[in-house]
Amino acid sequence: MSSSLITLNITYPPDSTLMIDGFLSNGIYYVIENSIGTLTCKTTGGNPKPSLSWTRCFDYEIYTCSSSFSTTENPPTVPILTYGSLNVSGHINIIQNEELLLDCSSNSKPPPTYQWKAKHIQVTFNKTLQILETEKMHEGNYTCFVTNTMNATERQQNGSNRSTVEVHVLYPPTINTLENLTLVEGDHLNFSCSVTHGNPKKTVFLWTSERHMTWSSQYLTIRNISRDDDMNYNCSVYNIMTPTGKSPVKGTDSKMIHLSVQYSATIKDFYVNGYKSVRNVTATEYDNVTFICNIDSKPISNTSLRLTTDKTLVWTYSNVLSFTLGSAKCIDSGTYFCFGKNEHNIGVGSTKQLNLFIRCSPRANPMVPYTKNFTSARNVTVVLFFPALAYPKPDSVIWQKYSMSNWISLSSNSNINISNNALNVSVSIYTMMETDFGRYRLIITNVVGSYVQDYYINAEGRF
Repeated sequence: MSSSLITLNITYPPDSTLMIDGFLSNGIYYVIENSIGTLTCKTTGGNPKPSLSWTRCFDYEIYTCSSSFSTTENPPTVPILTYGSLNVSGHINIIQNEELLLDCSSNSKPPPTYQWKAKHIQVTFNKTLQILETEKMHEGNYTCFVTNTMNATERQQNGSNRSTVEVHVLYPPTINTLENLTLVEGDHLNFSCSVTHGNPKKTVFLWTSERHMTWSSQYLTIRNISRDDDMNYNCSVYNIMTPTGKSPVKGTDSKMIHLSVQYSATIKDFYVNGYKSVRNVTATEYDNVTFICNIDSKPISNTSLRLTTDKTLVWTYSNVLSFTLGSAKCIDSGTYFCFGKNEHNIGVGSTKQLNLFIRCSPRANPMVPYTKNFTSARNVTVVLFFPALAYPKPDSVIWQKYSMSNWISLSSNSNINISNNALNVSVSIYTMMETDFGRYRLIITNVVGSYVQDYYINAEGRF
C-alpha cells in the first residue's frame, strides 16, 4: 500500500472590518501644527495577506484607508478612462486643435496589456492615447482593450475587458465666401451671411455697419436703399463650445463686405472760377475764363460742356469737369451748359447753365454773313444790314451818307427806315433814286469802344 501527501493552499479574504488605531469612528482626528500624528490601519485574516493603503483627498483634508485582496491571479477589471483629472464615460467634448490625452487604467494579476482602437487612428499599445492636435476627423468612439493571461495548475486562461468613450470635436462656425454688393438707389436688400455651421450647430449672427447699426439676424435687410447706405458691413458669428472639464468658450468668425450704392448723375454746381453761385458772369475780353462743373454720380458720369445745347466744347468721363477758355473773345459770349449722365439717368440727364458775357467793343459777328457792296437798279429797295457783336449793347448807332465831301447823318423818313433790333441794326431805302447811290457808313458805339463799317451802293450799268 502506497500513499502521497498533497498540500492545499486555500485563499480566502480578510475580515470585512478595517480598523484605525488612534481614531474614533465617525470622528475627527486632531493634530497640533508642526507635530507628528500617527494613524495605523489594520485588518485581520486573509490568504494571501491583503494590501493596505492610505489615500488623501486634496480638496478636503480627508484620509481614507483601503484594503485590496486578490487571489494569485485574476482577470482585468473594467478599465477606468481618465481625461485630465476626470474619470469619464459616455462621451467627452474637446475643442479642435487641442491635445487629446486619454488614460486607461485596469487592475489584474498578472498586470494587463493595453490597446487603443478607433476609426481614424492606428492601433496603439500604450496605456495613454495621445493626439497632439484634434481634428474633425478624430470624432468618434475610442475603445481601450485590456487583456492578461492567467496561469492555473491545469491550464492557462485569458482575461479581457474594455471601456469605450465617444469623443465629440467642437469647432466654431465658418463664414463662407461673401461677395461685395452693387445695388441701385431705391432697391431692397436681403443678403444672407452664409455659414458652415460648427459643433455645436447653434449659431448666433450679428451684422454691424460702419455707422454702428446692427442686425441680429443671418440676413442683412435694408429697404429702399439710399446712397447713405454705401459703406462696409461686417457679419460676425459664434457658437458656444463647452469642453469637458473646462469653462465654455465662444467659437467666432467674421467677414466684411462692401455695399456699393449706384445712383443717377446730378450736377451739384456749375460756375466760372472766381464767380461761384453767379449765374450771369461778365469777363473782360482776352481774360482766361475757367468753367468748373461738379457732378454727384455713381458710376462716374459722362460729362460735357457746351456752348448753347449743340456745340460741345469738351467731354470727359469724370465727376469733375474743368475747362479753360483761353484769351476769351467777344464771340465767346453766350449760354454755357454742363451736362451729366450715367446709365441710371433717364433722357438727357442732369444739366445746369450759366451766361457768360465778354466785355468788348462793337464789331461784326463773324458767324453771320452780310453784304457791304451792292449793285442796284433804280426804284427798288436796298437794305444795309450789320450783325453787331458787343457787350454791353451799343448805346449809339449812327448811319451816314457821304455827300459833297461830307458825311451826312441819316434819320428815318418816308423812304428811309433805320432799325436797331438788339444787335442787328439796319437801314432800309425803299425806293432807290439817283441821289441814293453812293457811299454809306455805320458808326456803332458802346462804353468800351466804337466800330465803323462802310457800304457802297452802285447803280446798275455804271462803271
